[in-house]
Formats: sequence, C-alpha cells, structure tokens
Amino acid sequence: MDFTFSEQLHYLIHVVDGEYVAHCLDMDLVGTGTSEEEAIEELNTAVRSLVLFAIKGKVLNILSLCKRAPQRYWDRFEEAKAKSGVVMRTLEVSPDLSPVTVKECYLTYCLAVAA
Repeated sequence: MDFTFSEQLHYLIHVVDGEYVAHCLDMDLVGTGTSEEEAIEELNTAVRSLVLFAIKGKVLNILSLCKRAPQRYWDRFEEAKAKSGVVMRTLEVSPDLSPVTVKECYLTYCLAVAA
C-alpha cells in the first residue's frame, strides 16, 4: 500500500492561566508548556502520533479521524493572523512502517499567536 499525506495545518498559540497552549485547529489537538516552543513541540508530538496511527491503520484520509476545533478558535486564529501575521513551519514525520510504502508525508503549519 502506498501512502501520501500532504497537508497545511493551522496552529493557534495562546496563554491560559499562565501556561502556553498550542492548538492544532484542523485536528483539535493541543499541547501545553511553559514556553511557546515547548507547547508547540508537545503538540507536534501529538500530531505525529496521530499520523503514525493512521498510517498503521492504513487510513488514507488522516483528517477524517479528527474533528475541527470549534469556530471560536478559528476566529481567534484569524484575529491573531490579522494583527501579527503567521509563521510557516515544516513538521517532519518520517514513518518507516511495513507493509506501507510512504511516498510522501509532508506537513506544514501556519502559526498565529493570540495576544
């Protein structure tokens, strides 16, 4: 089985009770930390885990395993994007799973920070 997944995800960073929260709006997954980078890394770990789970289960449409974040978070993302713009990053996912041949697994995310 050949597997290809290429997607642009949307990450919103905000602070809740003094802790940074990184939220992948497309998958409604979150990561937390004492810094933006720590929260993003925790979120990236969750996203990678979901991708690997999908590949092992031979699920070609990874986003079908998730539901999108509620609209209020998408609205916050758009507000943050308008105020401070977005940063584009690449998330490396290197699955090596037999009997799946991974032709492409390429994720980017646009990151917006809410004030």
